[in-house]
Amino acid sequence: MNENLIILFHGFGDTKKSYETLAKNMKLPQTAVLVANGTQRVPDWLVPEGYSWFNSIIPGLEDSFNLNIFFKIFFFEVFSTNATTSEIDKITKQWVGIINNLVEKYSFKYQNIFLLGFSQGATMACLISLSLKKKLGGLICISPSCLDIFYKYHKFELKNLQIPIYFSHGILDDKITTTEAKKNVC
Repeated sequence: MNENLIILFHGFGDTKKSYETLAKNMKLPQTAVLVANGTQRVPDWLVPEGYSWFNSIIPGLEDSFNLNIFFKIFFFEVFSTNATTSEIDKITKQWVGIINNLVEKYSFKYQNIFLLGFSQGATMACLISLSLKKKLGGLICISPSCLDIFYKYHKFELKNLQIPIYFSHGILDDKITTTEAKKNVC
């Protein structure tokens, strides 16, 4: 019987397909893996067949699309300016409900549930952790983006929940510098 649960959240413009392979290859004993898919389609002109967790596109960007400008603002302005509180709260509450149902129906314990996210998915994992207000087994955030969102919408920090947290960010990331990542996390 599976005692542990890992929920995987993909990044902006991705799908659960690439994470399904990761889930199959993990082969962790007594661990179920749930691969989540973003709820909002990303416009095909930006990322064909991609999904996101919440609206993060600047209105009118398609009309003035310039690849050089886009990559300079992508992770700062796009993700920070257009996600609304109600959108973020809606998807976060849905996932809180899903996790609560998994605990109730399948007898998972909160302390045996782990959330793993990449980029925008890492932000979702943080938001869900904050909203659950339960001590989870752990939070794994790989190259988290738009961390300003959960600081903006939540009044307490993750450390208040005493959840083990692993943040990872590559030094060669040309979208978000390690300095910016450290500022958002610390």
